[in-house]
Amino acid sequence: MSIVLRYVSDGEIHEAFLCFKECHRLDAGGLCETILDTLQTSGIDPQRCCSQCYDGAAVMSGHLSGVQQRFKEVVPHATYVHCYAHRFNLVVVDLVKTHGRVCDLFVTLKQGFSTFF
Repeated sequence: MSIVLRYVSDGEIHEAFLCFKECHRLDAGGLCETILDTLQTSGIDPQRCCSQCYDGAAVMSGHLSGVQQRFKEVVPHATYVHCYAHRFNLVVVDLVKTHGRVCDLFVTLKQGFSTFF
C-alpha cells in the first residue's frame, strides 16, 4: 500500500509520499490498522486528519465496514472522498470503449511520444 499525505503549510497545499507498506491482512480492518499504525509511527496524530481518499473498491470505500468507515470510527471528522484520479481513469476507459476515434487519438499520441522518447 502506498501512503501519501496532503497537507496545508503556510497557506499552501502540499502533497508528500510517506511510504510503501506491506499489508499482511487485506480486509478493511487490516488495511485500516496498517494506515493508523503508519501514521502513529511516523509521528502523525490521526486526529489531525480532516479527510481520507481511496479508490472505489468496496473494501476501501464501503460505508458500513470499509476502510473509510473504520477510519471514521477512530477519527469521526475525517470525511471520505473518492479519488478523482481513479474517477478520471474510469471516464477515459469508458470513452475509449464507446468512441473509436478517442482510442485512435491515444494510439497516435503514443506513437508520437515513442518517436521522441
